[in-house]
Amino acid sequence: MWVQGLTLTHEGKILKTKEFQKVAQQLLPCLPNWFIKGPFVYASPTQHILRGLCFEGSGFDSATFYVTVFFLPLCVPTKIVGLTFGKRLRGEQGTAWNKHDPNLIPELRMAITREALPFLSEVESLPDLARIVAAMYSLKSPYARQAIAYALTSSGQLEAANTQLEQLLEMLDNTVSWQRDMAERAAVLKSQLTNPQAAQQQLRIWEMESRRNLMLD
Repeated sequence: MWVQGLTLTHEGKILKTKEFQKVAQQLLPCLPNWFIKGPFVYASPTQHILRGLCFEGSGFDSATFYVTVFFLPLCVPTKIVGLTFGKRLRGEQGTAWNKHDPNLIPELRMAITREALPFLSEVESLPDLARIVAAMYSLKSPYARQAIAYALTSSGQLEAANTQLEQLLEMLDNTVSWQRDMAERAAVLKSQLTNPQAAQQQLRIWEMESRRNLMLD
């Protein structure tokens, strides 16, 4: 399980996973029923959505790191933990945190209580996810359109899901490999909307695939 778009190496100056986990272990008292996996801490049970914190090392300073709160719809097949739907936690020094700061753990706990938990509390179900993504993220993003469409399908809002899938297919470029893959999946799901049971089964298959890839089970 790894993170999309992160550069985790730069002349070897990164905060190692075991150091992330040392910090994360001290945060668990304010995160009941959360678990540590690599550079992540995530809420359990996942209930169709992976919600958690990602610890990212800095490529320029071995003591500096960042903490991103994120959510991820598991019914969208994925091999990685992307941070498209997330934001970095802020402390007194901005979004950068320092492992040598004597107030690190208390300040991180405050940021989690103040920012992360309220952010994630808005996304406890797939209907929540569809609503929050539509409100907080640009619908010019195919990732946002895809997440909304899949979440609406899962929650039985098939007419709205069909509209989102049509708009998603219109914005994708089939000459780009990742967009072609996204379009093929969207076309499959769209074709199944006339049979709600088949659509739900397809989403379950994709969720199981995501869980295997992310080693959640």
